[in-house]
Amino acid sequence: MEQDKFLQYATPESEGIASAHILKFVEQLEKKGVVMHSYIILRHGKIVSEGYYAPFDEKRFHRMYSISKSFVSVAIGLLQQEGKIDINHPMSEYVPELVGETDELFKKTTIRDMLMMSTPHDANAYEFTDQDWPKVFYHKFPASHEPGGIFSYNTGATVLMCYLVEKLAGMPILDYLRGKFLDKVGFSKDAWCVKTPSGGSWAGSGILCTPRDLAKFALVVQNSGKWNGEQLLPADYIADATAEQIASRPCDMNYETGFGYGYQFWRVRHNGFACVGMGGQFAVMLPDKDLTLITTADTQGYVAGADYILDTFWDEIYDKLRDVELPVDDEIAEKLAKKLDTLTLPFPRGEISSPLAEKYSGKTYQLKPNQMGMEKIQFVFENGKTVMNYTNKTGEHSIVLGMGKWEKGKFPEKHYYYEQIGTPSGREYESMSTATWTRPDALFVEIYITDLYCGNMHMNVAFKNNTISLFSFKAAEWFFDEYQGFAIGEEM
Repeated sequence: MEQDKFLQYATPESEGIASAHILKFVEQLEKKGVVMHSYIILRHGKIVSEGYYAPFDEKRFHRMYSISKSFVSVAIGLLQQEGKIDINHPMSEYVPELVGETDELFKKTTIRDMLMMSTPHDANAYEFTDQDWPKVFYHKFPASHEPGGIFSYNTGATVLMCYLVEKLAGMPILDYLRGKFLDKVGFSKDAWCVKTPSGGSWAGSGILCTPRDLAKFALVVQNSGKWNGEQLLPADYIADATAEQIASRPCDMNYETGFGYGYQFWRVRHNGFACVGMGGQFAVMLPDKDLTLITTADTQGYVAGADYILDTFWDEIYDKLRDVELPVDDEIAEKLAKKLDTLTLPFPRGEISSPLAEKYSGKTYQLKPNQMGMEKIQFVFENGKTVMNYTNKTGEHSIVLGMGKWEKGKFPEKHYYYEQIGTPSGREYESMSTATWTRPDALFVEIYITDLYCGNMHMNVAFKNNTISLFSFKAAEWFFDEYQGFAIGEEM
């Protein structure tokens, strides 16, 4: 694995972490079936361990989801440092073109209220089908309470703040941040951000960069805005942004995010703070121990999957830290290295073959009308693979599923989004697919999207005599919608 010249590297033991504990961290997540894409552990600003789960690697851009919000916060802090805004002033003063006639509660909502997710909204300020996400902040839904007092997570607030950044900077938010500090830390020059339907950066959820890029961002924030002794970000703003500004526990059922909220940064246990993104994207910063954790993953649909990542980190890494150099166990170090060379997505439980496979292979089933719009389906079992052929509203499709292995491919739908929300991409998402037999007459299909968008789809298939029953479940934001539901059918 090629190292990054902007980052420092060290052995775990030299920074007070035993390789045995890192190995246990990796093995425990694997045992729990957490779908990890990458992890990086840094101590004293140095990478002591990193792992990438095939097909992901250190150079691959990954969707950071709501970690993107922390980038917006930093941009707001820089604008304030330049004297272009005052976060204690109402946002409406800076974007009068969006406000018009609206509730006075919205008009008096300050930028600070928006930073700490304390707007007058009781839900997200925009809906997926809206065409102008910044503008609807003031018009879509009625105000439900006073701003500034109650935490209510609202990506619409971040979208509007990003709009303000791009309005005042005159450029996309990542370009603005590059000129201010990202270039100086070696942040990928071709990192980018998904666009909203109206064309601005969707920095509430859409930034794509490498895990190492995220590590650099986190190190600057963790060190009060400094990089190699140079003050790149306003220290006072970073201190406020990463401190508890508002209580989050009464409004959030997730334990880890109940330690308070700053300015688009979460507080976590052990006096830490974090950037948090849907599906297990984390940048956890622990200044007291000079420790940093970066992860990318897809825990969507996995109850408590993201909690498992942090719980395992606390148990296996944080609680076992030492502040002295440790002796190296060559055998364990070699075992860890071999483990990291073979990381991949976890496989579902089940058998790779069935004595009844030949009986069902090649049979085409006519499905009764169903909520997925799926009309026909066929499974062909041969050469250690399964080919799933089916017809739905978008046409005839075929997916190759590995048996006991992952099959890399393209998911056969072209109407999903890519560079801009609301605009069909005309391209197929990269995917990894597999299948196992849970009984001699029951198949389990698992498909992961490993593209710009992360998501997963699972299908249980039961064969009985000349009939088929299937249940498909998806965990993905704004795609796979036509792959969720039940269907039954008979052999044609």
